[in-house]
Amino acid sequence: MGDAADDDAISLVAATGDVNEIRYLVSNRDLQIFTASSELYVPTYLNQAITPTNVQIRKQTPYGSEHIEPMPVDGATIFVQRNGKIVREYLFTDTEEAYTSTAVSTIASHLISSPKYMAVVHSGFGLPDSYAAITSGNGDLVLFSSNRAEKRASWTRVTTNGDFGSVVAIEDRLFANVYDSDGKLQLCEFTGDVGLDLYLYGAISSNLVDVSALYSSGDTVDVIVTDGTNLSHLGSFTVNAGDDVDLTAYAGLGFTHAYVGVKFTAKIVTNPIDASMGNGPATGSIRGMTNIVLDLKSARSLTVNGHKLVTETGFTGKKEFRLLGYSRDPQITIEQNDPLSLQINGLVAELIV
Repeated sequence: MGDAADDDAISLVAATGDVNEIRYLVSNRDLQIFTASSELYVPTYLNQAITPTNVQIRKQTPYGSEHIEPMPVDGATIFVQRNGKIVREYLFTDTEEAYTSTAVSTIASHLISSPKYMAVVHSGFGLPDSYAAITSGNGDLVLFSSNRAEKRASWTRVTTNGDFGSVVAIEDRLFANVYDSDGKLQLCEFTGDVGLDLYLYGAISSNLVDVSALYSSGDTVDVIVTDGTNLSHLGSFTVNAGDDVDLTAYAGLGFTHAYVGVKFTAKIVTNPIDASMGNGPATGSIRGMTNIVLDLKSARSLTVNGHKLVTETGFTGKKEFRLLGYSRDPQITIEQNDPLSLQINGLVAELIV
């Protein structure tokens, strides 16, 4: 805009042959430009700032972005494609020496429904992965987690007794506005310590826990007690007339505080288990799973295709489950009703045809 001095402003035209409505600029490894019809970027050079004498703008992919701010995740930038049904990963690849926009929601297309807001939390919930939270027009929220170093990525649907609104990440904490079933607005935080929804934390006084801030007489709640170090799930209770929960039956356990809320079921469903056999792929053949081996950490309770594992102290290590039955699309369903921590590092399935 001046005489091309390094500190002059820059007026740049993208000569792509199309009219591109710029919607977002993202500062990642380069200055990335997301428009209504394509994705572009302004390249940066080693040890050089962008100046009027070296600035360029390059078109890369032709998908276009929705009105949802793209976010950097695990070295890439994820954005929602213009049609609102696909989430893509904008990432520079050495093989093509250019940016690509690979769809990362292909196996979870049923979870992407008119996205509204997106936020990213890095190393969230005390875990090493990055998480992108996307709220949908149907009131659900989906979490996309990515760990590129270990080649892991996954999608999870999160529901609540109401509708998710906007989301925001503050450092390693993730918050969401939730409109409950009565239309009231609640500010909620995602945490990794207890598996209770709409919970409160309070001291146990005279074997009672005051829950009047959230619950009233007749409500059914679940209780997790703690002594500051250990956690124990006591089960379901009915709030009494004083808007508190009576824990007299557990007075001798020595716990001082309690989490009181509504438990939910965590569920993992695999894709159909497949394999390459001696005579070719088993896809479409009638096949069964005889043994499932899970690599678990601190597993207190879970079911694998209806087979239960229950332990008070938490199981860590390899656990084998024997299954019966045949199907053309055999799947593994893992569920947990106990609102305590559960970590599954991996699984191995034995398939017979």
